[in-house]
Amino acid sequence: MTPGSGAYRDRPGAPERFPGQRVGDLPALAARRFGDREAMVAGNRRWSFGEFEAEVDRLARALIASGVAHGDRVALWMANRAEWIFLLFALARIGAVLVPLNTRYRTVDMAHSVRQSGCSTLILCDKSGPVDFLSMVRDAYPSLGRQAPDSLQLPEAPDLRRIVTIGPERHAATIPFDAVVRRADECSDEQLARRVENVDPDDVLLIAYTSGTTGLPKGVMHGHCCIRNVSDGASRLGVTEADTLLNYLPMFHLYAYSACALTSVVTGARQVLQEVFEAEQALDLIERERVTLIHGFDAH
Repeated sequence: MTPGSGAYRDRPGAPERFPGQRVGDLPALAARRFGDREAMVAGNRRWSFGEFEAEVDRLARALIASGVAHGDRVALWMANRAEWIFLLFALARIGAVLVPLNTRYRTVDMAHSVRQSGCSTLILCDKSGPVDFLSMVRDAYPSLGRQAPDSLQLPEAPDLRRIVTIGPERHAATIPFDAVVRRADECSDEQLARRVENVDPDDVLLIAYTSGTTGLPKGVMHGHCCIRNVSDGASRLGVTEADTLLNYLPMFHLYAYSACALTSVVTGARQVLQEVFEAEQALDLIERERVTLIHGFDAH
């Protein structure tokens, strides 16, 4: 299916179940339906659906003010964090294209995916446990340290204009994530409304790369039509607002994206986020948060 083909729509004459729905609209729809119900738990932080939608809106404004344009590719490279979930919806809301990067990637695969997809922005955690993501970025882009952070010109990644880091430290040639968030007030209601209006349900929503186990990773384009699959899957499982989902699946993988992040806002089910899978912690969360649904592979 090519973007704009409309191939996923219902057959002629049949009523459309999801007329013109876009992933970026889902948090606002959930806020209207579920309001003060708890939407997400991450560590010791909790958000209602209303608060969740407000955070998505704030990040959407911040991204616009920071120069992320409609159609821009934005790579996320980090373990499961609340910022990952909010950015997922904020990027969709303003018509940018999400490029999730596997946290098992190392320098070559990361650099290949960022260059091939034409990313203008890379947002990453500087470190996660023993993994130093920023060090790999510096290895991939040797001239980075001599660059201005808001106007990068890297021969190894000609489309990359900014690198945003999440973490307590400040790093040369990168923009701190909290500095991006502070720019939200620079974007007016009218600017945001225009960007949202220009997002077409047939636009490319994300480019998901393969693991690269048999060669370099390969990107696959996905559109907003995934809402249909998520809604149908949740219906078959009987997921409702009475459920609590434990999300330890890696967010760079479409399994977590659809079965947890999107399912939560589509159904009103609460999402409990676990940064990385750890069995004892997962059992504790299941008990404490009264989890009703988990997903997983054999290892889980």
